[in-house]
Amino acid sequence: MRRHRKIWRGAALVTVAIVASACGSSSGTNEAATTTTAGANGSTTTTAEAATTSTTAGAQPQSLSDWENLWTQQRAAIVKRIKDNKWGKSADGKTATGPEGWTVDLTKCASGWSDTEGVTDTTIKIGQALAMSGTYADYANLGRAVSFLFDYYNEQGLFKDASGKVRKVAYTMKDDGYDAARTIPIVDELLDSEKVFAIWTLGTPSTLKTYDKINQRCVPQPMAM
Repeated sequence: MRRHRKIWRGAALVTVAIVASACGSSSGTNEAATTTTAGANGSTTTTAEAATTSTTAGAQPQSLSDWENLWTQQRAAIVKRIKDNKWGKSADGKTATGPEGWTVDLTKCASGWSDTEGVTDTTIKIGQALAMSGTYADYANLGRAVSFLFDYYNEQGLFKDASGKVRKVAYTMKDDGYDAARTIPIVDELLDSEKVFAIWTLGTPSTLKTYDKINQRCVPQPMAM
């Protein structure tokens, strides 16, 4: 169930990315709160008094339906936060903003760049480079699980953007054998031929070898595994 939740959060990022598509990174600070109350997965209340913090955790959801209800609530809260803070692309299309003053200068994106590349009226294309062979071939099972969940929720019309448009995720994974030298041409293919909306990579070596190029192309990389 824990792995399922992690995979789902990756899927949920797709819909959030559609609401506020952004690329690259900038400086920012973490947001702190002295009091926090969680919802359906039990109550988590943190209070600060005389340098003392107490936390009480309740029971986690016990069924897939309970988890889905929780994820729905969490996504709604994220979307509301995006809208309330007016994050996303500026009216002149030159800047993208996010939490805590995080900004992206979109004028530095490559010529011909589009924040809707890989997105049609019906589809969102996501590309993945991960090990499907070699020592770390078991990671392919993670990709198969992601693919299964995307297909499962595609059929339920889950992936809906802020305007109500429903799309299906077209998820493509390619084998790099956990070899950064093989990841580079895969990322090139995903960028130039597949023209995906977002790219995922697996592992520190492969990610470090490709993230500069992905950022320069202003393509979102919402979850590096």
